[in-house]
Amino acid sequence: MQERNDTPQAARAEGSARGKRILFSAVNIAALAVIPLLLLATVLHFLLTSADFYTGIIRHSGFLSAYIESRNWETNRKIQDEVDRTVKLREFNAEFERIREAHAAARQGFDDLNRTREYDYAKKRRKELAGMSWDDVKDMYQSKDGFESFRKAETAKLDSLVGEIEKHRKENRKELKRLEASMDDAQDKLDDAKSALEDKKAQAQKIADRHRSGMGAKIFADFELLEPRLTRLLNDRLVDGALRSAIAACIGFLASYETQRAAGRVFERGDRSAVRLPDLMVSLWVDDDSMGATRKRHLLSDVFVDEISRSNLVQNGGLYATMFRFFDTSLGESIGRSMLGKYGASLQNGVLSMRGITLEGGEAETVRAAMIALTYGKFLPYLLAAAAALYACVLFFSARGATVKRAALRRLCIYPAALVMTAGAALILYAWVPYGFIMPSPADVLLARLGESSARAASLYLCLPVMGAFGLLFACGLALRAFERRARRP
Repeated sequence: MQERNDTPQAARAEGSARGKRILFSAVNIAALAVIPLLLLATVLHFLLTSADFYTGIIRHSGFLSAYIESRNWETNRKIQDEVDRTVKLREFNAEFERIREAHAAARQGFDDLNRTREYDYAKKRRKELAGMSWDDVKDMYQSKDGFESFRKAETAKLDSLVGEIEKHRKENRKELKRLEASMDDAQDKLDDAKSALEDKKAQAQKIADRHRSGMGAKIFADFELLEPRLTRLLNDRLVDGALRSAIAACIGFLASYETQRAAGRVFERGDRSAVRLPDLMVSLWVDDDSMGATRKRHLLSDVFVDEISRSNLVQNGGLYATMFRFFDTSLGESIGRSMLGKYGASLQNGVLSMRGITLEGGEAETVRAAMIALTYGKFLPYLLAAAAALYACVLFFSARGATVKRAALRRLCIYPAALVMTAGAALILYAWVPYGFIMPSPADVLLARLGESSARAASLYLCLPVMGAFGLLFACGLALRAFERRARRP
C-alpha cells in the first residue's frame, strides 16, 4: 500500500523539479537578452545626451583640413578638365595603347615565323659551350674526355637546329619579308606615337604648373602649414565654448519632451504632429587672453590673424591676415550670408544664427520619437539595476546547484559582451576603411571629406565607451571562469 502512495508523490516531485528547471532556463534566456540590451541602451543614452560626445567628434572632424583638401581637389579638377579639353591626353593614351598592341602583335607574328627565340638561344648556347673548359665543370664530369664528348654531341645538336631554322627561313623568305615590313611600319608608328605622347605630357605639365603657380593654389598649399595651429584655436575657443553651449541647448530641448509639450513646442496641427525647433546662436566672439587680459575678440579676424602674424611658417602671412579680416567686415558677413543662406543660417555682427523652423508630418514624428526616447531614457539605469537585482535574486533563491548558477552567470557576462565588442570593432574598422570617390563639385568633396572624418571620429567616440562597458562585463565572466577552474582542481 505504501508503494502505491509513493509513485504519485514521486511523479509530482519530478514534475515540480522539471518545471523549476524550465523556469530557470527561461529566466536565463531572458536575462541574456534583456540585461545586455539595457546596458547598451544606458551607455548609448549617456553618450547621446552628453555634449562632450558631439564636441569630441567635431574636434576631430578636421574641418580646415577638409576645406584645404576640397580646394586642392578643385585645382586638380580644373587641371584635368583643361588637359582633357585642349590636350586630349586621355583619348591619346587609348590610341597609344592600340598602336603599342599592334606593334607587339606584328613583332610576335614575325618572331614566330622567323623562329627568332629558338635561333637566338641556339647561337647563345653554342657560344657558351665553345668558351667552356673542363676546369669549369669538374664537379659534373669525372674526366675531361667525358666533358668533351658531351660538348661535341651538344654542339652537333645545336648546329643541326641552326641549320634547320636557316633552311626554314629560306623557304619562307617572301612571307618573312612581308612580316618584317609590317613590323617596321608598326615600329615607325609606335615611335611617332611615343614622341606625340611625350609632347602631350609636356603640354599637360605646363597646364598643371600654370594652375598650381596661381595665387589661389599657392595660398592653399601654404595654408596647410597653418592648419594645425588654427584648428587648435578653433577647437579650444569655439568648439569647446559657444558651440558646446549650443549643443547643450539642443540636447536640453530634445531631452525634455513633457516640458516642451507643455510649452507648446510639440503640438498637433490638424491631424499631423508638429515640432517647433528652438533658435540657435553661435558667437564668433570668443574669450582671448593672449594680450595679457581676457577680452572678447573675433575668432577669425582677430585671434586667427594674431596667430598668423606670430607664425613664421608661411610666405603669404599678410595675405592670410587680410583674408581673415574680411570676416569682421560687412563684405565678409555678406559672403557668409550668401554661403549659409541655403541652410537657413545667417552671419551678422560675428554671430552665426539659425532660426528654428516648424517641422510637420514624418519629420516631426521622427523628432518627437527621438525626444521621447531621450527624455525617458534617463530611467534606463534604474531599469538596468532592477533587472540585474531581479536576476541576482533568481540565482540566489533558486534550488539549482552553485555550479549551474555560476555557469549561467558566466554565460551572461561573456557571450553578449563578446558579441557587442566584436560588432564594435567591426564598425570601427568599417568606418576607417578608405573610400575612393568622384564628386561633381568642391562643395561635395568638402561634405564627403567631413563625412568621412566625422564618421571615423564618431565610430571611436561611440564604440569605445560601449566596448569598455561590455569589456568590464567580459572581464567579470573570465574571472568567474578562472574561479570555477580553480575550484575544480583537486
